[in-house]
Amino acid sequence: MEMSSRPNPPPVLEQPSSLMTNIKWGLFILIAICVGIFVYLNWELFTTRYALVYWFGDGNTAPKIPNFLYLVLFFGLGFLLKFILGIPGRVAGRRMVRELNGRIEDLEKDLAELVRKNIALAEKAGQKAVDADEAADDR
Repeated sequence: MEMSSRPNPPPVLEQPSSLMTNIKWGLFILIAICVGIFVYLNWELFTTRYALVYWFGDGNTAPKIPNFLYLVLFFGLGFLLKFILGIPGRVAGRRMVRELNGRIEDLEKDLAELVRKNIALAEKAGQKAVDADEAADDR
């Protein structure tokens, strides 16, 4: 019998505990409330028609748009940048899952081969062949 030649995969990190997940959500809600209060207290700043004027030194200025649109634009660009920079990590995660699934399939084939050989040897020796599930129940 030929054993699989794949190397053992790196250990899988454990999922965060539910306490940590609750703390993250609580922190997120707290930050959202603080941002909401800041926006409420400075509503005039965000709704002013043409508040930001940037001079670039050569006499040109940035487009005259409301502060709120600048805020939305930069948050949107930040989320887009985060998404783009997170792609390699997601691809690596999918690749690792594919490799781990392949390793599991190889190990299941090896196990099935060993069980078949065990049954054949047991029958050859004149003993009752033991199914793998029955052997696990006897332990």
